[in-house]
Amino acid sequence: QVLNWRYVLDGAGFARVLTHPSPVQHLGSLSLLVQLTVLLPLLFVGLMKLTRARWRAAGAGFALLAVASFAAAWYTAGRSGNDGAAYFGTHTRAGELLVGVVLAYAVLSPRMRRVVGSPLGAAALRFGTPAALVALLWLWSTTGLYSPNLFGGITAVNAVLTAWVIFAVTLPGRASDALGSPPLRWVGLVSYAAYLVHWPLFLLLDEDRLGFGGPLLFLVRLAATLGVAAVVTYGLERPIRRLRLSGPSLAVALGLVVVVVAAGAFVLPQQPP
Repeated sequence: QVLNWRYVLDGAGFARVLTHPSPVQHLGSLSLLVQLTVLLPLLFVGLMKLTRARWRAAGAGFALLAVASFAAAWYTAGRSGNDGAAYFGTHTRAGELLVGVVLAYAVLSPRMRRVVGSPLGAAALRFGTPAALVALLWLWSTTGLYSPNLFGGITAVNAVLTAWVIFAVTLPGRASDALGSPPLRWVGLVSYAAYLVHWPLFLLLDEDRLGFGGPLLFLVRLAATLGVAAVVTYGLERPIRRLRLSGPSLAVALGLVVVVVAAGAFVLPQQPP
């Protein structure tokens, strides 16, 4: 639950990915998500009480917190680079999720609904959403961890464009039809499991073991990731959601989880520096 802060405090930064890769190091982003899952509901309750349930004021409060987070990331990256506290810190990465919280408040606004329902608003969504998608694809393909402006505006732009697309697909239109197609919906369904398994699989399926690299190696890794993710989603995640565990059965289940994680730490390969 605090793996990201371990990375911040030991000072190694993201360089560990290249020097001492671990099959569970990608879970640092999930520890950040867990922390925000705990903190954001508390912030919501606190802001709603402070503002006496005036949702516009509470939304503005979340917007200020998002700006503060992006500013903290910019300041931290300027002092110690992109790959340390700026990348792993809860306070420096919260802004990207807070943009989504602000969007949730914005859609409550009658004024916004009127704008979206107007011909000008509909045209903005119709033409702006493909442009936002193209801009996102361009950002993802041209931006690296050590890009000079990564925390100087790029993460903020990425979050705003993502929020635009998320809002657009809640309304009827070409964007929602395209992004709501069955193949993409299926990828979304298994995406959480795919994230969990992709990194250890990428370490396992390397050029030395398979004898080939390049695009073919990537395609093999991608196919393996989606295949294992499907097995995990349908064979483990969904059945567990339907179980009602209590008492001894819950203790046994938790014990098995610990055994699997411990075994994985010894069995999954670590690349040499």
